[in-house]
Amino acid sequence: MPELSSAQPSMGRSPFRQPSSRRFGFRTILLMMLMVTVAGVSILVYNALRVPAIMEDLYAWMGRPAPAVRTGDARRAQLLFALFCYAAPLTLALLVHLLHTGLQWWEAYRVQRTAAEDESYRME
Repeated sequence: MPELSSAQPSMGRSPFRQPSSRRFGFRTILLMMLMVTVAGVSILVYNALRVPAIMEDLYAWMGRPAPAVRTGDARRAQLLFALFCYAAPLTLALLVHLLHTGLQWWEAYRVQRTAAEDESYRME
């Protein structure tokens, strides 16, 4: 009975095939989604700090006098904040979906390109 040497390659691997490139892992995708979410929340906080009613409450909590604000500017800031609160979840979901779709397209393109390059080496 012939002995198998440990130097022989295993059945599933070929010494001539290039190793596939690394895919984006779950951690990378999670990091990208968290960055998009934190950016959206930061914009929300920035717009909230421009609303005079919220700033008056913050000034009262800190014990400072609230500055005088014109009514038209205050109303516009409140409307902008309300619209942003309604639109932010949809916008964040759209950005995350586009990011995920882009990554899926890139992986499919990479696999297709690798398969096309390997086609000339097939022995069928």
